[in-house]
Amino acid sequence: LYTLYNLFGLRENDWNISLNPYIPQSLGTIKLSLLVKGKSVKVQIRGKGNGIAFIKYDGAIMPTLVIPEDIDDKNNIEIQLGKTSTPIIYSANGILTETIFNTDKNILEFSLKSFVGHQTEIKIISPIKVKKIFINKELTTEQQEAKKDDLYELTIKHLTKLKNNKYLIEFESR
Repeated sequence: LYTLYNLFGLRENDWNISLNPYIPQSLGTIKLSLLVKGKSVKVQIRGKGNGIAFIKYDGAIMPTLVIPEDIDDKNNIEIQLGKTSTPIIYSANGILTETIFNTDKNILEFSLKSFVGHQTEIKIISPIKVKKIFINKELTTEQQEAKKDDLYELTIKHLTKLKNNKYLIEFESR
């Protein structure tokens, strides 16, 4: 079972479970059940391509492949492969909460819990270039951004100052 989960893109670390969806050419839709915090969550992956068109948690778009801590009331995760249209949190070594992408303002907001002094690393994929990054309302430059296959890959690394850190990432206009 662990091998199958890994084959279809389940990743885990000390902090969280995240998805890295993949469907072999010969398969259509992948459906699996995932045990998260003692609860069974249904995951459906469909579509073609290397990008993520969207991710929905119980029908609501949530821009993260990292399964958030506040998934208690969620029962279904739907991932549509295709052209990536919004920024998506790809990985994080902390506990993710409160993830929102405001399409009108091109702003990704989320919180990440860990411990003071923790070396935090967050990876975000996006079709839009980053304009500014704020961590706990402070502008930061602790980032690396590279473009690969028409997507920007943003890596934010920093030592946390609080147990619960709030991130606001502003992207350029489309």
